[in-house]
Amino acid sequence: MALLKLIRESEDIVLEENVNDYHLTDVQKSILDQRKVAHLTEASKSFSWDEVKERARAKKLQFNCQAGSRPRNHRGIPLV
Repeated sequence: MALLKLIRESEDIVLEENVNDYHLTDVQKSILDQRKVAHLTEASKSFSWDEVKERARAKKLQFNCQAGSRPRNHRGIPLV
């Protein structure tokens, strides 16, 4: 019950941010503009959520194998 009360109370908390507190340099803005153009013209790679998860799993498996440990599933159980 205490956790539920805490969750209810935390919903009432509103964080205020002043967006004017953040500044980008001209170089940073230029880099963002270049990335936006690459994305919009499909010059950059993009992946579906399923592709992202599969790529992450493959990298994790590769890392675990290189580290000398047995590959494990998402629950930490070693794979055959």
